[in-house]
Amino acid sequence: MTWCLIGNQATRRDGSQVLDLPGDSPRSLVADRFVTMNQADEQGRKATVIFDLATPRAGRLWILNDRKASPTLYTDREMRYFKRGDKWTVIHDPDR
Repeated sequence: MTWCLIGNQATRRDGSQVLDLPGDSPRSLVADRFVTMNQADEQGRKATVIFDLATPRAGRLWILNDRKASPTLYTDREMRYFKRGDKWTVIHDPDR
């Protein structure tokens, strides 16, 4: 593990880099790279996003209270995966 979550920041354990996370309530790391968190979109709607520490980019998983069907985010010890429509996205951490 090379990253730690402290408040709304991700910090490299060796202290060489600190990233301000673009959201609130970050959750555990997956594959020492991906973090899910809450974020507001441009219209102020609350959304859940997944943030990639390596790139540093975020992608919206779903908007809360949206009338469209939301994908379901599944989490276990080694991976996170979700389905949107008929497409699955999997993030796997074999070292956990």
